[in-house]
Amino acid sequence: MMRRRRVVIAHGWNDAPSNGWINWLATELRARGFEVVAPEFPHRHVPRLKSWVETLGEAAGRLDGNTVLVGYSLGSPTTLRFLNDYPGRVKIAGLVLVAGFGDGIRERPGALFRPALDFDLIRKRARRRVCIYSDNDWLIAPERSKDLARRIGAGEVVVLGAGHFVALKQLPRVTDRLPAALEAVLSCYRPTWRERLARMRLWLRRRRSR
Repeated sequence: MMRRRRVVIAHGWNDAPSNGWINWLATELRARGFEVVAPEFPHRHVPRLKSWVETLGEAAGRLDGNTVLVGYSLGSPTTLRFLNDYPGRVKIAGLVLVAGFGDGIRERPGALFRPALDFDLIRKRARRRVCIYSDNDWLIAPERSKDLARRIGAGEVVVLGAGHFVALKQLPRVTDRLPAALEAVLSCYRPTWRERLARMRLWLRRRRSR
């Protein structure tokens, strides 16, 4: 029996899975029948990076070909480290990183980057890889996300004027929805026969209405 399609979402610094577009994404995926795992990391105001990786691993459990990992901001290198260090052989459906980076925190290497990430291994472990970033991100420079996309061979989606995709209500310009993230997750999965049939029926209806 095929395992249910499963998405694991890692939030960012001083954030929570109940905030903004992260909560929206989880709701949209669950409505489509996905299993969604979105742990809240400890010490989110002053992150202890090792405990973030451990928490993500405990919540994610066993990875397989029906798993997609989503990481946002500091949740992106957390996700990269988790996938890099995952024991044994694994090939997940996809890796989606929003405002991601893989070159250190505030230009200095941290716990997530010692030892250095094996970007070739990460590329091999995810069937599809997508990096989403904004052209005016004020916290993670777009060039850093672009460089990460190059390192892991990811497709790039640039969202104009979205800043850092902030999900916290107490900050300005809250991002309540992020359709690019939903589209990226869905693109990681091959359509089921039911989905192919639904698309065919929709195509036929449109053709007949012309």
